[in-house]
Amino acid sequence: QGTATVSPHSGSVFALGRTQRGLELWGAQGFSRGGFEWALGLVNGNGLGGGDGDENSTEETQTLDNNQAKDFYWRVSWKIGGQPVDGRIRGGPPPEGKGWRDDSIRLGAFGYHGRSPSPWNRSEPESFRRLGIDVEIGFRDLDLFGGIWWGMNRGPIPLRAIEGGGETALTMGRVDSRAWLVQADYVLFPWLIGSLRYERLNAEPLRTAGRNGRVREVSPPDRYHRWVPHLTILLRANVKMTFEGIFYSEKKHQKKNVLSAFLILAL
Repeated sequence: QGTATVSPHSGSVFALGRTQRGLELWGAQGFSRGGFEWALGLVNGNGLGGGDGDENSTEETQTLDNNQAKDFYWRVSWKIGGQPVDGRIRGGPPPEGKGWRDDSIRLGAFGYHGRSPSPWNRSEPESFRRLGIDVEIGFRDLDLFGGIWWGMNRGPIPLRAIEGGGETALTMGRVDSRAWLVQADYVLFPWLIGSLRYERLNAEPLRTAGRNGRVREVSPPDRYHRWVPHLTILLRANVKMTFEGIFYSEKKHQKKNVLSAFLILAL
């Protein structure tokens, strides 16, 4: 979800990135109930372009790294109650036919720090970071999840995009954002699972320095409020059908509303 500018790379400018290749270290310490988990990861660029951010790259080259920098992420979580996080079953299995039940509370924190090539200046990449916390509560057939995270993107912006005219000089721009979500999943039957999620993103104005060096707000703030209902139907052990909708509350975004259905067959 971009906020101010458009880029040929999904990780820039001021946008979420695609799936990345990398290395992750994960560990867990389970107790009699619950436990502690941690993860550290190092990943390449978002995999678009021929290794140098070339927007005209072919599909065959889109698995290459689009920049020389490495991104770093981390996560820690603490589970209170429920089965141990190390996968061992203690205290007896859940009731027959209720294997999804795990009454517990999980608290977590996470962060992501990285860089992405700028479409305006390859020698001055965009930097970004995300920090957040989350909580998950499981009670019988209901699972509640919520999270909030804060973001910052900083990168070069051409002055002509700000003040008009033909000037091509660059200045540094910054966008701060905050997002949160809440979600409820409920197992109606072993073969029927319903879900409802509410998401909200607040993107602050793009701030940058103009010709006189004064900080300016050069784009209005943006807001996203949307509901995401979902239904999963397990027709057979290897056949699944899903229905999902995405509905925006703001009128200016409602053209993005979508309702989709998928039939998934595992062979």
